[in-house]
Amino acid sequence: MVATTRVENMKKDSKYHQFIEDYADETKACIERARHWTESFKKTMGEPRPIRVARALANHLEKMTIYIMPHEIIVGASGKDPSHLPFYVELQPLATLKESTVSESMLTPEEWKELEEIYQFWDGQTLRDMMFPLFPDEVKKQISPLDRLKLLEMPGYQLPINSPAPDLKMILAIGLEGAIRMAEARLAELDLGKLPPNKLEDALRQKDMLNAMIISGKGAIAWAQRYSKLARETAEKTPDPERKQELLQIAENCAQVPAKPAKTFWQAIQSIWFIHMLTHVYESISVGYGQRLDQDLYPYYKQDIEAGRLTRDQAMGLLEALWVKFERDRANLRAMSSMAGRGGQMGGTLLQNISLAGTDEKGKDATNDLTHLMLESIREVRTVQPALSIKYHPKISDDLLINAYETVKAGTGMPAFHNDKPIIAHLMAAGMPLSIARVSATPCCSACCIPGTAHLSAGMSCAMGALHLAKVIELAMNDGVDILDGEQLGPRTGDPRNFKTFDDLLQAFRTQLEYACKIISVGQAIYQSTIGTFVYRPITSLMCPSSIKRGQNIASYNDWANPLINTDGLVDVADSLTAVKKLIYDDKKITWDEMLKALKADFEGYENCWQLCHDAPKFGDDDDYADDIMITTMNITHESMAKNVDKNGAPFRPIYHSVSSYITNGRLVAALPYSRKARQPLADGGVSPSTGFGRSPLKVLKSLAKLDHDYISRGLLNQKLSPSTTPRQFINYIRNWGELGISHVQFNMVDANVLRDAQAHPEKYPDLIVRVAGYSAHFVYLAKDAQDSIINRAELTL
Repeated sequence: MVATTRVENMKKDSKYHQFIEDYADETKACIERARHWTESFKKTMGEPRPIRVARALANHLEKMTIYIMPHEIIVGASGKDPSHLPFYVELQPLATLKESTVSESMLTPEEWKELEEIYQFWDGQTLRDMMFPLFPDEVKKQISPLDRLKLLEMPGYQLPINSPAPDLKMILAIGLEGAIRMAEARLAELDLGKLPPNKLEDALRQKDMLNAMIISGKGAIAWAQRYSKLARETAEKTPDPERKQELLQIAENCAQVPAKPAKTFWQAIQSIWFIHMLTHVYESISVGYGQRLDQDLYPYYKQDIEAGRLTRDQAMGLLEALWVKFERDRANLRAMSSMAGRGGQMGGTLLQNISLAGTDEKGKDATNDLTHLMLESIREVRTVQPALSIKYHPKISDDLLINAYETVKAGTGMPAFHNDKPIIAHLMAAGMPLSIARVSATPCCSACCIPGTAHLSAGMSCAMGALHLAKVIELAMNDGVDILDGEQLGPRTGDPRNFKTFDDLLQAFRTQLEYACKIISVGQAIYQSTIGTFVYRPITSLMCPSSIKRGQNIASYNDWANPLINTDGLVDVADSLTAVKKLIYDDKKITWDEMLKALKADFEGYENCWQLCHDAPKFGDDDDYADDIMITTMNITHESMAKNVDKNGAPFRPIYHSVSSYITNGRLVAALPYSRKARQPLADGGVSPSTGFGRSPLKVLKSLAKLDHDYISRGLLNQKLSPSTTPRQFINYIRNWGELGISHVQFNMVDANVLRDAQAHPEKYPDLIVRVAGYSAHFVYLAKDAQDSIINRAELTL
């Protein structure tokens, strides 16, 4: 296997489905899953829901079109060919699908006719149809329609995009056949004749779920065998002896995995890809990844290297082949989500995040040769998926940090750095033992999970909905009225001209925030209580030992220690409050009347006011005045959210990251007092300084260190480093960041002039990659305001 040649050929064979906020012209929708799912559901009417889902999955795996692309050495794809993406007929009504997910050109007239016939069966039975009526009117008002999500978002009721992290080590070690044996053994223990009456209902539920796991597992095994047969048949027709041998090896691999234990590094990678497709594409829509592949794959790599079956270059080629598979399918689920979802995650990505390094359960550095090889390979192949993250701890070597530096400098936007110190503190506070807290992974942008369990930081999702704080402060300054369109969006909290003290504004902000927190928490508690009865994940449950032991649908787990809400706009609020306090109450340079008129006029004709607002203190300058208000803002957010609890009585908590919704949400927010104009992007990340501010790297770190990172666990920090940064400067900066206990950081190291030229001449830069938020994307496929936001980030010179 020649890595570079193969990768280039695979890229040419692939279809990337690039889009800005709409689809590429060539992208089509694959109707096969809708057809097979409906066909099965019609036949299984009257059977228990988990059994119906398992049979539908097995039916799709049996009948879906499979193919092997030229040059492929890892097989398995989502649609009937590389141009086709799946969609999920059981989730959204046809009207919603047409409005926001599948455009007219994506299906043929014959397929549209078939789809309309299919939806005659699903009318009233989709997830949205069943769940939306359960919400109170006040919740409905805020979450629908999807193109007006001003104050909050809660998309799970029609697109439950969760982040399963199956137990890869278990499946690699025992295969699906071993997991099925575990489920069968647990099933045999449920002797209904020996159970008391009060245990029978739960036992029957467990039996249905365990049988569903077994059905789906057997369907998955048969599906992999189809690939084995296809590879062998293709080999017989292939004249090239080298390709013939590869196809025969693919046939052998697919006959072995995922049914049985992986024997080789190649088989382990193939098994991992099959598992990913099963849990993230075929069964249901999913994002994220949340695995430590350098740890999971290392035993297979080591044994093959020592046995002489594998060279380091061959291992590189296999990893690069896997990265191209992630890249090719990366847009599938985001492209098939709503327009709002695509806009909130520009560039098209599944947020597939692989965690590297970190420690083992005993606290020893877990870096190995695969850790280095994965960084090198992503540098070589230059894909935006999967994202790579380093689990930082003080024992990490300078050699690994230099490798990370080279990967960042190569223009990949990777790796991100996640500090184990606050993560471990956060997980232990949630009840995790130290040994388990040490081995967490990052499933999406900045959540944390324990692979192979339901112990994500928010159950099966990285967070439950999103709260838009920037809109909250706008409402606090306008008596609950949306400045842009005049809608009474929040409660009446008074005219700021009558606010005698700064505390009056803080109280208005608190009141508006508590209103928003109440709405989203009620909606999420209803979602949490009911989603497990509407959405079943039998194949994912089979890959989770605790699900087998409980006989429980992993989507219904109710032991979410910390139900989280994505929270964006924190820095925008803090900087706005700072400007108001400084200019109106302390220095008295502006009156409330002047400020409000300037904001409503988008500062047009109020240039002096804008300049004063621009020059006011900002978070990220190590200015205690601004930083103290940031801490106050964060405390109010924590307190307001914690007043609401989930179905188990656990208080909600914020997680500060925004994907790229800081751009789309910004389009819905009026001008703000820190000099940001209307409809412009908000502060990127979650705790990043406002765009263009925070120009001293040391001051940024000092400001961030004042926050309680042990509580928040992850606060997304985007930074743009000067391309002149040296390896030693980079190492020193990361060491200081880590020692200060800051939870997260990630970098772009691209000259702003290059970005401007790429914006003007996109045809010259098809492979230019930038870090947007918790993911990387091709710069030329971002909307202009997203590009501008990245260009305008403060460039830091270390």
